[in-house]
Amino acid sequence: MCWGQVFGLCCWFLWRWRNLEIFDPDQPPQICIWNYAREWRLATTSLHSKPARVEAYLAWDPPPPPNWIKVNIDGCMKGPSGSIGAGGLLRDNNGNWISGFTANLGKGKIIAAELWGLFFGLRLAWMRGFRSVEVEVDSATVVTLVNQQDNSLHPLHTLIRGCQAYLKMDWHCKLSHIYREKNFSADYLASIGLTYDLGYFESQSPPPGCIPFLFEDSLGYARPREVIR
Repeated sequence: MCWGQVFGLCCWFLWRWRNLEIFDPDQPPQICIWNYAREWRLATTSLHSKPARVEAYLAWDPPPPPNWIKVNIDGCMKGPSGSIGAGGLLRDNNGNWISGFTANLGKGKIIAAELWGLFFGLRLAWMRGFRSVEVEVDSATVVTLVNQQDNSLHPLHTLIRGCQAYLKMDWHCKLSHIYREKNFSADYLASIGLTYDLGYFESQSPPPGCIPFLFEDSLGYARPREVIR
């Protein structure tokens, strides 16, 4: 128990009891300050405590064999300029590159970049004919928005509906949130999108700078991060 809190409660109750003595002398004080302080502490502990975190090592997870593929998506934003980009890639269960894309989206908000990345990734997987697809993004907000039934008041409502329409197509498509440490390949593709001209660019082979990340992912290279226990 914090004695500073107990002292503050003592002062407050002494002032309250003084007022009762003056204005309502027939009502005697019937409270134990120590018990009150303990109950108040227990009631407010969850408001101030932070969840425990532990260090974990996170690596890219391949999709289940034999016919599933994985789509990793990311968006990025360049601080002062407000420029946004998106990137993503399709891989098989051995971590081999199937296809990928980068996009320079002009100026906007990071959530728009993430949603455009998801839309492009879903469209690419569908157009390439894959029907068993795991999609991963490192934005929990995007997953929440797309899973909500009614986003009619959201400024990006049309884009969200476009993503939802692809997810409801006749295929097995799973969308999930991952930590950034499992998404470095897509993160790289999103970042280089800002160096391209405006627009969407698809690639059947990985950019040279992405190859080291692909290699690490295929080997199961794990990166440290503090996660909630």
